Amino acid sequence: MVYVYNRGQRFAPILYQRCDARFRGGVVAGTPRRIIETFLHNNHDQRGISIEWQWLHLFSAFDLDSPKNFASSGAGIQSNDGGIGFADRLQMTNDLEIRHCRVLVAVSDHGGVSAAARALGLAQSTVSETLLSLERLIGTPITLRRPGQEAALTVAAVALLPHAHALIGASEAALAAVTSDHRNVIRLGAVESASTFLLPPALTAFRSHWPGLDVQITIGLCDDLRKRVHRRELAAAITVEGPKGALDREGSGSRMLSPTRLCLFVSSRDTLGGLKVKKRDLARRPLLLPDPDGAFNTLMRAWFATSDEQPRFESAGSIDGVKIGVRSGEYVGLLPGYAVAKELALGEFQDVRVQEPLPTIALELTTHDRPAEASPLEDMIHCIEQASAAIH
Repeated sequence: MVYVYNRGQRFAPILYQRCDARFRGGVVAGTPRRIIETFLHNNHDQRGISIEWQWLHLFSAFDLDSPKNFASSGAGIQSNDGGIGFADRLQMTNDLEIRHCRVLVAVSDHGGVSAAARALGLAQSTVSETLLSLERLIGTPITLRRPGQEAALTVAAVALLPHAHALIGASEAALAAVTSDHRNVIRLGAVESASTFLLPPALTAFRSHWPGLDVQITIGLCDDLRKRVHRRELAAAITVEGPKGALDREGSGSRMLSPTRLCLFVSSRDTLGGLKVKKRDLARRPLLLPDPDGAFNTLMRAWFATSDEQPRFESAGSIDGVKIGVRSGEYVGLLPGYAVAKELALGEFQDVRVQEPLPTIALELTTHDRPAEASPLEDMIHCIEQASAAIH
């Protein structure tokens, strides 16, 4: 909290603009001879907040119209933080911070403030305060408020996005360069089916080569995983795409691992099992998929677009959820062939054959940069490619 006493009120607004929202700075007018600065320190033993007062004297020789004169003069200002004076802290409050960048990127990725707060694990009020702090910093609004809808990013915010991504990436790269824990970790992203059926044999092979490295797996949707790779939050990501999309991204940090097939299946008691049906026959049954926003949903809706009737699309939340739903006898399930191959072989499920060919899919691997030769990441990719070839 900064209180500036200035009878003419000329210097006070300048300082107020530089106060961060977290400290809720207040400014009042008064004598030009004294500044009182309050520092709030959060006690780690949770006994509350302690307050340290510092009295900083301004002499009448200062030109109060010019904050530059005040900042550059220093006037023997000292503090308890290792030599950073009051003027230095004023300059530091003008810096773009990583928290600004992460909130801005989250609002862009998730379509609004409330969704960004959920994705970041923060209170919505914290995200809103961070956006207000960023707006004061750049001097222009970040979001456009729309009645009844989530806020949209302004032109200025969109222009700032690539720089925010770059700062987040630079911060993480800097930490990785000096922190041994980061050097010993490879972070991978994967859709659920790849994590369950592709990665276990790949990780077994990799750990036999690099026993000292930790591999951390993040499960997510295809678009979000690719974005996290480009933000350098993940070293690589395995996604499921239509083959055209995978081929279109070849050479841009993405490569197609192997094509695979989608499988429509029903319980062993279902009369559709073993029959060759038409697309319209499927429209009479609910179609159960793992999630409502994934690649399978998009591909199947496009496949049914030429039909007069479309089935009801429902999501089970996971691959196991789809299998449980199909066992109940009501649903037609849709999964990659490798995710249901065991149950089909045991006769627990039946394959539904359709006269019109189903969409084909492909496993895709995305990296931000080409991995260095003989590096752990290059070996990990090689193990993934071998595992991908084996399950097909």
